[in-house]
Amino acid sequence: MIFALHKETNEIASAAMMIKSNNIIQYHISGTKNKFLHLTPIRHIIDEMRIKGTEENYKYFNLGGGLGNVQDDLFRFKASFSKDFKSFQVWKYIANKEVYNSFVKEKQMYLNTDFFPLYRYTD
Repeated sequence: MIFALHKETNEIASAAMMIKSNNIIQYHISGTKNKFLHLTPIRHIIDEMRIKGTEENYKYFNLGGGLGNVQDDLFRFKASFSKDFKSFQVWKYIANKEVYNSFVKEKQMYLNTDFFPLYRYTD
């Protein structure tokens, strides 16, 4: 976990969870309080992790892609850090089909789409 604190109030403005494994840092999840969005603290967090990762001899820093593997605003934000894109594959495995299907049914998601997991689809 890495945090960005507001200089004057010491309040947490933004935070991110990164996972270090082998030679890779994986950017997993992050969030920023709405009142601090204009300060773009997540950019500082990502840059700080890049610096620390380089010092610790990590070879790759994977920011991931957009939501559902599309070139959306999330993808464009992440792409603003580097143009060194790599192809990837995602393992789409349903461990408990009964529970998964109940989530899909609850959300009434009966669409013809490859989006996964279907119960998280929004248009």
